[in-house]
Amino acid sequence: MLSIVNKIRNVLSRKKPTEISPNTSTTQQIVKASSYGLTAKKIQPHVVKIIQRLEQAGFEAYIVGGGVRDLLLNIPPKDYDIATNAHPEQIRKLFRNCRLIGRRFRLAHIYFHDDIVEVATFRGSDINPTDNHLSDNGMILRDNVYGTLEEDVFRRDLTINAIYYDVTGNELIDFTGGLADIKKHTFHLIGDPAARYREDPVRILRVIRFAAKLNFKIAPSTAEPINELKELLLHVSSSRVFEEILKLFFSGHAQATLTQLTKYDLLTLLFPSLKILPKELKTSANSLTSIGCSNTDIRYADGRSLNPAFLFAVILWQSYEHRLIRHLEQHENRAVAQHHALNELFQEQIAVAAIPKRFTSIMAEMWLMQPRFEHRDKKRAMSLFEHPRFRAAYDLLLLRKEAGEPIEDLTSWWTSFQAAENRDRQAMFIKRPMVKRKK
Repeated sequence: MLSIVNKIRNVLSRKKPTEISPNTSTTQQIVKASSYGLTAKKIQPHVVKIIQRLEQAGFEAYIVGGGVRDLLLNIPPKDYDIATNAHPEQIRKLFRNCRLIGRRFRLAHIYFHDDIVEVATFRGSDINPTDNHLSDNGMILRDNVYGTLEEDVFRRDLTINAIYYDVTGNELIDFTGGLADIKKHTFHLIGDPAARYREDPVRILRVIRFAAKLNFKIAPSTAEPINELKELLLHVSSSRVFEEILKLFFSGHAQATLTQLTKYDLLTLLFPSLKILPKELKTSANSLTSIGCSNTDIRYADGRSLNPAFLFAVILWQSYEHRLIRHLEQHENRAVAQHHALNELFQEQIAVAAIPKRFTSIMAEMWLMQPRFEHRDKKRAMSLFEHPRFRAAYDLLLLRKEAGEPIEDLTSWWTSFQAAENRDRQAMFIKRPMVKRKK
């Protein structure tokens, strides 16, 4: 009985959005979700139950973000996010299967078997730079400032991700023109783009990611400040930038992402060793990277496994080779030159995007194995063939040939070698030339 009373009180007292941000020229819309083909039946039942429990406790709760956007685009949502005026501790009291996470902004994760539903408290707008919330560059350091739905809207990044779905009333609430942007297949940053990029430079990469993922146009006002402010990414935690790189390249849209990154000259910012390549090597590196991204998208579409180490090894292959040649020209022996080339490249990379050691070790193995493909005598060929990273290194060899390197003889031999029966392989081995020992 009490839950019914709470629900009635919640519905009667719920505030509908009435304020409009001075930073937007659009008008507020509240429309029936059914006019866009949306009903609560399209939402996973446990997500609806979370909203109902929050509302029964007297709180507001809406589905917001990518889940709503994808429903409007007829794309199966990967997950659903909920926004509420309940504070994190209040959420945890309502759900035993809840865990609070985050320092920069506290979030509630509610667990249902293999699914996690993220519930976030409405964010407020009064971030005080004198209260250690902002860095000297204007970047948000801490964001545990809670507010209302009206304030929360204008703290979100993109218009297309700021549409709120009221499941109980079956209404869509749009403050920023997100519905119109979805119809036009474009999107804007909410508020002043330059200010929003300064607050969080990772928004630059998010803009790139959604343009690639959705095949949407970036509004001119949103795109214009990118070139001027992209260097701010160098002030962001390198581990955070790396996590964003994973989202950029391993969500099925690596080729489209590469096009966007190249357009705004962001690829060389994320992988700084590409900057020093001579012109002819840059052309080769660009071709190899493009082929690698296409290969990654094909594997993603086929549901095959993806190891980030492979694509990073493809992207940085020419950078490693360039450094290796420079050290060999300084009369270093190959082992020393390889060590110095690897160390330089990874140290430079870690300053921008920290690729974990579990990936860099695989990348190094793949690169060090490339010259070993040239040795096709029995002992060395079998040793290479039995190496745990043989397949990854061989695939890199194939992509190098596809990108234009003159190694067709090597790729043909190794392809035939793998397909041959054991007894036929004996005839394929190339004898090592005899070396006369000095007396």
